[in-house]
Amino acid sequence: LMGVEQKVHAAEVALQDTPLDEKTRDLIGRIASIRATLAVTQHEVEAIIVQARRALEYLHPDNLPVRTSIIWTLGYAYHLQGDRVAASQAYTEAIAICQAIGHTIIAMMATIGLGNIQETENQLYLAAETYRDALKLGGDPPPPPICEAYLGLARLSYQWNDLVAAQQHGEQSWQLARQIENTDRFVACELFLARLKLIQGDVAAAAALVAQAGQSARQHHFE
Repeated sequence: LMGVEQKVHAAEVALQDTPLDEKTRDLIGRIASIRATLAVTQHEVEAIIVQARRALEYLHPDNLPVRTSIIWTLGYAYHLQGDRVAASQAYTEAIAICQAIGHTIIAMMATIGLGNIQETENQLYLAAETYRDALKLGGDPPPPPICEAYLGLARLSYQWNDLVAAQQHGEQSWQLARQIENTDRFVACELFLARLKLIQGDVAAAAALVAQAGQSARQHHFE
């Protein structure tokens, strides 16, 4: 993620004197889609929505891969706003298009989003099945963003008092989340693992993980 904004800004500057034809409009839409994706990593709702709408306005109608990713980003924004109905609709739409065009990464992310909503609505067994579907889409080796599915399974295992599975899923999530730059996901993993240590009576290990999570959050300016 480092340096992406500078690169898209340079591309924007390079396009200033270019005729606003179909190709240029699509490039402007792609730039907006990249900015929307960057905003997702920082959970910036307003920026996601502004850039996503700009992307949909400029992208070529046939540019289904990028349009589908934008539908997912809008779903994520609605999710952050607490509008689970709109988020579910966007995620479901993105998954349907992905199945038609073979866009597995966005299908994976939208599936994780649905799992999050199902978990929030206490549909725990359905959420677990959805997270496992996301893992299948991720393939082997799993891509780093699949850490969200592992963390979801870790939370569910914890609720079902399967602490061994919770530990395994939590550690898998943490290992993958560490590979993503500028994300708070590994902090969430460290806090979850700290909770497990506390339940297991290992107060010292729990305190160390909390301190580590706090240091990580300060280093990356996460709230």
